[in-house]
Amino acid sequence: MRPYLDGLRPVLGVVFLVSCVWQTFAPGSFGTDLFVGVGAVLFAISVPWSSAFHRAFALVAFVALCAVIFTGQFDFADFLGGCLRTSGSWLCCSFSA
Repeated sequence: MRPYLDGLRPVLGVVFLVSCVWQTFAPGSFGTDLFVGVGAVLFAISVPWSSAFHRAFALVAFVALCAVIFTGQFDFADFLGGCLRTSGSWLCCSFSA
């Protein structure tokens, strides 16, 4: 299984970078969904074979993201929707005050 997933990594990396550029110039398009989805897949196939330090770091980052989402400080729908269009930035996180 690992050699197969390692073989997919370069292709997924290219798709990830292309979708990043795509969603930069066409915010709110399918490129944003592709960027987030492929990023999640790359993350999921990379973590199991990383070092213990990097697995712990990924766990802490995931817990922090979940805490921000569940406390309502991050508007996920806005992030995937019009946030990219209105911010003028390639990455936008909408945090409430």
